[in-house]
Formats: sequence, structure tokens, C-alpha cells
Amino acid sequence: MRAINLLLFALAPVALAKAPLVNRDAPDTIADNYIVVLKNGILADRIQEHYGFMRAASAKLPGGHRGVVRTYNIHAFNAYHIECDENMLEEIQNNELVDYVSQDAVPEAHAPLLEQAVQSQSLVPRDDADLEKPWGLGRLSHRKPGNTLYVHQRQRQTYAYILDTGIRTTHQEFGGRARWGARFVDEEIDDLDFDEAGHGTHVAGIVAGNTLGVDNHTIPIAVKVLAVQDATNNGAISRSVINMSFGSGPVAAADDAIRNAVKAGMTMVVSAGNDGHNACERSPAGVKEVITVGSIDRDDKRPVWSNWGECLDVFAPGVDIPSTYNESDASYRAMSGTSMASPHVAGLATYLMSRESNLTTPAQVSARIKELATKDMVGDPLWSPDLIAFNGNQEEL
Repeated sequence: MRAINLLLFALAPVALAKAPLVNRDAPDTIADNYIVVLKNGILADRIQEHYGFMRAASAKLPGGHRGVVRTYNIHAFNAYHIECDENMLEEIQNNELVDYVSQDAVPEAHAPLLEQAVQSQSLVPRDDADLEKPWGLGRLSHRKPGNTLYVHQRQRQTYAYILDTGIRTTHQEFGGRARWGARFVDEEIDDLDFDEAGHGTHVAGIVAGNTLGVDNHTIPIAVKVLAVQDATNNGAISRSVINMSFGSGPVAAADDAIRNAVKAGMTMVVSAGNDGHNACERSPAGVKEVITVGSIDRDDKRPVWSNWGECLDVFAPGVDIPSTYNESDASYRAMSGTSMASPHVAGLATYLMSRESNLTTPAQVSARIKELATKDMVGDPLWSPDLIAFNGNQEEL
């Protein structure tokens, strides 16, 4: 009875209008798991009081439900993840503080479509004449395909947050630059200090590898949550990018959190997905405030598996891309997918931030990438913008 009374106290007073439950039947949903999004304009003390009551009430939930798992504060976005039964869900929806409830879903790294081992190489300067240059870097600094020479410059320090499976930070490609940032995950199901899957390490290498990366001066930071506070605390949010090479079906709460991260000043680059479908139907690829990236091959053709549509912003190399891997500090692997295209653009974003001091907002970074992009070269873009990422190599402007 005490648990019931606590619950009623936590959820009172109730509003006449019931908060909607969204994404109930979306793909990849997790049973009994919800993101509860609070209304804007609620005083911080009242939000914390609500969280306290909810934790106390949910501690007595039957059936092994975990109750409140974690809370989120991203700019004006306040929410919490809760695992609960239908009765508690009903009470939550009737609370006047609640804007809406979103069924939680599992975001999955966009699985690479092709993998092959790449011969390990010793750490050498990027400009070594004997080093075989990855084709994606050459494509990024030339208007036409087929050139492997990478032309680049750099100035200010920037930061690339890799929101993924983690990074093997000791890999030789990172030269001691890579580190872990904030991470709030379930320790029972996640190895906090290691990339078990290899996906995040591969992505980080494309962004920031010494010999394979777009921007080998930026600091790659492994995170498993939106790193807005980390970047803000470092005074570097205007010189930071988050790369997200993963996705799921639509998740309204996740999309709202991402929008608020952009409002706070964080540039977000995401992969379009490998379903061969409209990217607007995926999360977070369909969020208009982010930079959504599709794949091209060596001939500038969009592979049939690369998602497409008006939600895309730009295309980048995403087929047979060599990069770092998690098996050892000297392991490499070639992969294909929009997961490989997105970090090309994330690295381009940090690279442009380092050179052009007027790029201080996500909108300015996005506009600059599209302004520089090579136009009308993509084979079969469908209804996507016909733009290929380009780094502004002066010789080709």
C-alpha cells in the first residue's frame, strides 16, 4: 500500500489531457521500456522532485521491472528512461509534467556490408610517398574520382565524439590522442573501456586516424551517450562534432534529444542507413537538424543499399573503406556501409572548423559542407541532394 501511495504522490496532480504514447508499434522497440519526456519550462527543482518520487515509487514495482534507469538533460530537453508495467505507464501519461512518452528502441550500428582484413602497417607520416592512400580521402579533396592524393590543411584544435560501440584508444593510428569521454551505460551488459564489436574503432579511424583519417589532428573521443555536457565543460562545443553511425525505426524522444543537442551548439553527423529505403523514415537520419550522409562507391555511384531521400544532406565514400579495427593496436579492416560514409563527413566538419574560425554553429558547418560539395556527380541519387563531400582543396576550387 505504501508503494501505491508513493506512486500517486509522485504522479499528482494529474492533468485532464493524457500525454500521448508514441512509437508503440515501431520496429526495434523494447518491451516495457519508455522514454518519458517532460514539458518545457518546468523549474529545475520541480523536475528533480519528480525524479525523486518516481525513483521511490518505481523501486517497489513488481515483476522485476527496473523502474527509473537514467535521466537526461540536454539543453531544454528533460526526460527519463523507465522500465515499468502498464499500470504505472498509465499513471505516468496522466501526469501534468509529462509532454509525451516514447516507447524505447534499440539503436543498432549500421552493420558493415563487406569486411576484409587489411595488412597491418607501421605508423608512418601521412605524407609518406610510399603509403597507399585510401581512395575515400582522395575523393574528398578532388572534384573528380580516381585521385588518391589527399590535400589538406589544419589549424585550431577540434574534437570528434564517436557515439558508437567504443574506440580501441591504444591503437597506433591515434598516436595517444584518442580517449574516453562520458559514458553512462549498464555495466552488466557493456564493457566500458573496450570496443567489443570493432565498429566504433573503425569509424574513429576514418575520422581521425593518423594515416587513414580525414582529420588526423582532431581528438577522437569515445562516448556512448550524447556528449553535449562533456563538450560544454571543455569550452569546445563550437569546435566539436558527434558522429552517429547507427539508427533504428523512428524514436520521437531520441530525435528530440538530438534536436536539443544541436540547439545547444553541437554539430551532429549521422549515417543514412543501409536498407535501400527513404532515410526520412529512420532515426536519427530523418532529423532535419543533423547532417545525414549517404554512400558512394569509387565511381561516384550510390550503392543500392544506401538509403536515400530529401533528408540526406550529402554523399561520401562508403564502399571498401580501410580503417582501424579492435583486434590489436595494429589491426585494420576494410568495410562498406553508410557507417563509413558518415565519419568522412564528421572528419570534414572538424577539419573545416579547424581552418575557418567563422564556423561556430551547426547550421554554419552544415551550410559550408553543402556549399563546398561537388555537385551533379552522384550516380542514381534518387530523390537525394546530388552532392559529394569536398574539403575545399584550393587547387580545385
